Amino acid sequence: MKQNKPIKFRIFSIILVIIYAFTIISHFGDLIKGFKDGYNEFNENSLYNNTTFLKVERQIPTEELQTLESSNYTIALKNIENTSEVLVEFNTLSPFYNFVDNFLMFFGVVTLIAIIISVFVLLKFLQQMFFGHIASSAQIKRLRYITYPLLSFAVFNTSYILFFNHLHEELLQPFDLKLIKEDIDTSVFFIPIILLVILEVLKQHVKIKEEQELTI
Repeated sequence: MKQNKPIKFRIFSIILVIIYAFTIISHFGDLIKGFKDGYNEFNENSLYNNTTFLKVERQIPTEELQTLESSNYTIALKNIENTSEVLVEFNTLSPFYNFVDNFLMFFGVVTLIAIIISVFVLLKFLQQMFFGHIASSAQIKRLRYITYPLLSFAVFNTSYILFFNHLHEELLQPFDLKLIKEDIDTSVFFIPIILLVILEVLKQHVKIKEEQELTI
């Protein structure tokens, strides 16, 4: 039975590599499109040139279009063709929003770098698992480097959506318009949570194994 154990790990690791490769290939087009859309949005309408496109639940009558001022910013609302999308222009934001926006950008860059590194760690993890090594301190350390970047991405993604939903609601508040919010994808937490559970199980297994070796 001990000879069959590495074979099982090899089969399992091969299956994981196939699934991982298929996921990357199937989502490659979406990733490229997302980068292009993000780049275009950054150049055409973003917090950095003080414009943003927002979706609202109703079209604004022409007579309601106006410029309003508040303590933090001045905004002007314009209809974009005949859709529920409106263009909000503002000349300044409060320091708090600018700070959070810059922090999220920094957090996102760090998370992206960590995820890229975790891909190489994942390959090393699967390589060791291919040869039957999984319940070891080194493998647990690698699994930790895989799990935390994914958890960081889930936190970043959720924080990003919550922040901009709140900011966009604030921008539309003087116009008494209801924002169509971005949905929060809770599924991004599933894989990191599962990996955290596996990580804890492996840690306990290694701990028990080390205690047994000490008693012997």
